[in-house]
Amino acid sequence: MRNLHINVSLFLLMFFLTTTFAQTETPTLAEANTTSTLKSQKSTPLSDCQTDRKEATFVRQKDLAGQDIEAFDLTTLRSNARYGLVEAYKEGFARIKDQVFGFLNACGDEIVPCQYQDAEPFNQGRALVKKVNWYFVDAKGEESNALKNVIQAKALIKGISIVYFQNGQCALVDNKFDESNAPISALYDEITAFCRQEVFKVKRNGKFGLINLAGKELMQTDFENIEECGLSNIFKVIKNGKVGLADTEWVVRVTPTFDKINEFDNNGLATATEGGGVRLVSNKTFKTSALYKTISGFDQNKLAQIQSTNGDFGLINTDLIVILEPQYREIGEFNKFGLASACRFEQKCGFISLQGKEIIPPQYSAVGQFTHHGLVVVKDFKRM
Repeated sequence: MRNLHINVSLFLLMFFLTTTFAQTETPTLAEANTTSTLKSQKSTPLSDCQTDRKEATFVRQKDLAGQDIEAFDLTTLRSNARYGLVEAYKEGFARIKDQVFGFLNACGDEIVPCQYQDAEPFNQGRALVKKVNWYFVDAKGEESNALKNVIQAKALIKGISIVYFQNGQCALVDNKFDESNAPISALYDEITAFCRQEVFKVKRNGKFGLINLAGKELMQTDFENIEECGLSNIFKVIKNGKVGLADTEWVVRVTPTFDKINEFDNNGLATATEGGGVRLVSNKTFKTSALYKTISGFDQNKLAQIQSTNGDFGLINTDLIVILEPQYREIGEFNKFGLASACRFEQKCGFISLQGKEIIPPQYSAVGQFTHHGLVVVKDFKRM
């Protein structure tokens, strides 16, 4: 009986140990990944603040990026004459001004005291602030080392800013500039926003170019000017006093040879003057027409009259295809029958179609307008 008791005890001990180890075995890969992810995820300042203030009341509002957030209601502060500025939240912080600048967190705490002459909104965890010198300040209100030779700064996006130096030049920098002291772009005389949020127009030695947010040069500083983008993402470039066209692939599509390029119409076409003549330019294909003395606007049939240098008129369509070579002294407007009067210099008139074909040969000295019944009065001197 004693041996049986010992064996049973050993069996129970082994069962207990086996069960215990089974419950504490190494996590599965999925569990390990989940644990790792949870540990690697850092709470935003907004969630940290609200975790500590569960009893606080927050209101839904939009931040500077247009996102819906729940945070301390800034309305009461905006009605307080003490504050010259109470800005919407950016990354969980609201820029305020009580004679000098500081920041509130999402719980309404003045986490960065009002003590700065100037301040930019938070930009990926750091904000540019100025006392005598410019600094970065973080979510805890801790300042970086002073930014060397910086006299002005402007926050952009994604942790990138423009800084202006004592020597009059400027550059793009990242949030590590206080440590690296190295801009991420070349030095320029000017940096201004261009047609896209992450592209900038730069000026150096009187010439303009384009760079992106990473400081990479998209178009060299070779142009006397680069004008703003239109709705079609096409923009004008000026070089040696002549105008051309480039697009948002940052390629010059139409070489600067024109004196002026007018605004594009609904057909994506613009007239461009060159010397004493004019061409049509397409912002879709970047093709140009031949040079003409004049080009009219396009009618409802998408046709325009072109006039050659010797004064003859013809027709061109919106695909820049000449459907009727200039050969008439005068071309009238197309009627509901799709016909237009066309007169040659020999005082002979007839009618042409929308395809540029002569439907009624030019044989009359004068022609009138068609009636609703499709009749027209013509004059023929031979029969008089």
